[in-house]
Parts: sequence; C-alpha cells; structure tokens
Amino acid sequence: MSSPRYLIDTNVFIGLEDHAEVSPNFAALQQMAARHGVEIFVHEAAIDDIKRDKDDARRRVALSKIKKFPVIKKMAGIDKAMLEAKFGTIGRPNDLVDATLLHALEIGVADFLVTEDQGLHARAERISPTFGARVLYVADAVAFLRTTYEAVAVVFPAIVEMEANTISQNDPIFASLRGDYPGFDI
Repeated sequence: MSSPRYLIDTNVFIGLEDHAEVSPNFAALQQMAARHGVEIFVHEAAIDDIKRDKDDARRRVALSKIKKFPVIKKMAGIDKAMLEAKFGTIGRPNDLVDATLLHALEIGVADFLVTEDQGLHARAERISPTFGARVLYVADAVAFLRTTYEAVAVVFPAIVEMEANTISQNDPIFASLRGDYPGFDI
C-alpha cells in the first residue's frame, strides 16, 4: 500500500510557512506526516492563488517557500464550466482554486484535502457526506494521523508487569494450570 497523500490548501501552506508563530496543530501535522511517511502536496492552483497577492515582497517570499512542497499539476482540459457543474458556483478566483482542489481530490490525486476554509468544507459536503469526510481541518488531520499511526497507551489497573522469573511457583496464578495440566510441577 502506498503512503497517503495530503493536499494542503493555501491557508494551510500559509499557516506553515508565513512569517508568524506556527500553530501547534500545523506543526504537528507536518511533524507527524514526516514521521509516518505521509506525503504533503500543494496544488498548482495554490501557486496561482499566491501569485494574485498584491504585496510584492510577501508574494515573492511565499512563492519561494512553496517550492519546498511537491506540486500537483492541473489536469488538462478541465475548465471553469466543468468545475462549476460539479462543485457549484465559481464567482471569484478563490472559488476556482477551491473547485480545482476538490477535483484533484475527487479523481484520487490526493487521499485527503486539508483546509481551514469553512466554505470549502461546505462545498465538499454538498457533493456527498463521504466526499466531505475527506476534507479535513488541520486539527482533524492531526487526530486522524495520530489514531492511524501512533501507539495508544493502554493501562490495565489490575495487571502488574513483571518478569516471569520473579513469580513464585507457589503463586495462586498457577493453581488452575496445575489442575488442567498433570505434571505441571515436574
């Protein structure tokens, strides 16, 4: 089985790479993905999104930082009308980016889309609840990675872990074994 592929929206990329403190969930997403071989991608549409930033210096910095991520290319032949028919009204450039990301998710280029955009979540839910479940908030992506890959500590309060040689042969735990297995003490 290949490793899961997470496609991150522009707002997640910015949360990871902007000149600001990184949220613990954003940091955990990147750390856990790296630790467990989960691939994180950006979409070519996200690069278009960044190119529209009117702040020249911020745009240059973001475009240089986005190069750290592998890029999913746009599919040839997909136009606004096709995306709109499947994913709803596209009134602004950001809506086109959202629909393009959802299309990449739909065709299986990525297993999950990670975004903090509530509108994008709602757009995915309108397709189907199953499809919507593949669009995750950062905290949900972290929780999913944690439950999928991290060991869970289980505490059994009535059980004490000890080495076998430290248990006396007269311990009551062996009474039933003695009854079930003749010659147990031999």
